[in-house]
Amino acid sequence: ARDPDYLEKYIMPMESLWKKYKGIEGAGIERYVWQRVMLSPFYTYGKYKYAVENIEDKSLDITIEYLNLYTKLWAEVQPADPGYMKALNERKKLMLKTMLDNDPGEFWLKQNLDEHTAHKILSLLF
Repeated sequence: ARDPDYLEKYIMPMESLWKKYKGIEGAGIERYVWQRVMLSPFYTYGKYKYAVENIEDKSLDITIEYLNLYTKLWAEVQPADPGYMKALNERKKLMLKTMLDNDPGEFWLKQNLDEHTAHKILSLLF
């Protein structure tokens, strides 16, 4: 939202895939506004039901289609102004701090893995 050009080029291409798959039974949409804003307007998660017809194939299709889109966008990326990137990386650090401060999932990652690995996993989001 802070960068309309970035939004249009890198976020909005996800809309059609998001619309295509968001209705699968078991899919959820993040309920916390702060997390939706930080992750993506098209962020979803879910516990898909095995009873859904061809759920294994659909799950694989979702993964492949998003990966194809990601690699396409990644291949087209152009270097950005260093000043812009510095500000962007500072925002990412603040977003990660907000996520770690507010996301109860961090507790479970630390408990099941360790603090270093939990931090690495969550930092991959940013």
